Amino acid sequence: MIARRGLLLALLAAVAAPALGQGSFPARFLPGEHYRALDERAPTAAGDSVEVVEFFLYSCPHCRAFEPAFEAWAAEPPAGTTVRRVPVTFGGPGPIYARLFYTAERLGVLDELHGEVFAAIHEDGRRLTNRAAIRAFFVEHGVEGEAFDAAFDSDEVAERVERADALMRAYGVMSVPSLGVNGRYWISGPMAGGQERMLGVAEYLIAQERTAR
Repeated sequence: MIARRGLLLALLAAVAAPALGQGSFPARFLPGEHYRALDERAPTAAGDSVEVVEFFLYSCPHCRAFEPAFEAWAAEPPAGTTVRRVPVTFGGPGPIYARLFYTAERLGVLDELHGEVFAAIHEDGRRLTNRAAIRAFFVEHGVEGEAFDAAFDSDEVAERVERADALMRAYGVMSVPSLGVNGRYWISGPMAGGQERMLGVAEYLIAQERTAR
């Protein structure tokens, strides 16, 4: 695990260095250039940990492309870091994809279905944009139809979608994939200089937050 994380960090550094220049690590990432500092702090749910939020949309091809790198990074994040995904509610099907995400989370099948949803949309051409299509997809993957109905229609899932929308607005999310760091910073691919470079900027900001504590 340590070796894999070391390789990942080395790759991130190699990708970032040509665009950001040489010199000390802190000087590479600047507010307003590589990330945006929030005027007001967004809510977090990580307690004493530094929280990193990935904002994504299932129908976004860039989110699909970013997923392998983010999944590898999230499996072994920096010490003292909590990572979570938050679906955005813009982009037409955003609200129903968010409901899909939180339904899977409530049913305890998110880990196995998250990648499958991306594959179904982007590789199989399925349009999971209505209740019937989503229900059929869950049933195909071993979820009882009645269990799906109870979760999909629950107040809990509706409230989670509302909280996701509120958090997206608090961070001022304008594009996906993007990252929020500890309620204080927002990182987009164009600002960071590329999708995978977002992870390098996130690690820099995580270190800043830990030092500040």
